[in-house]
Amino acid sequence: MDDKRKDSKLHLSAHPARGGKAAVEDAISRRLRDFYDSVADEPIPDRFLDLLEKLDQAEKVARSDGGAHDDDA
Repeated sequence: MDDKRKDSKLHLSAHPARGGKAAVEDAISRRLRDFYDSVADEPIPDRFLDLLEKLDQAEKVARSDGGAHDDDA
């Protein structure tokens, strides 16, 4: 009975033949999209923003030092 509850929470049929492959794939896609949206809405941690700022500063210093390691040229 516990397995049936898990399946109903995922909106998946216990028997894929009844729900069809497309229905199962749609349910999986919907769950993945919901999960992605919830992660995308999370704020960026301050420590990550600090690391990005340090990287920007290091790149500016490297460019002002003559760009000896510039791969764009």
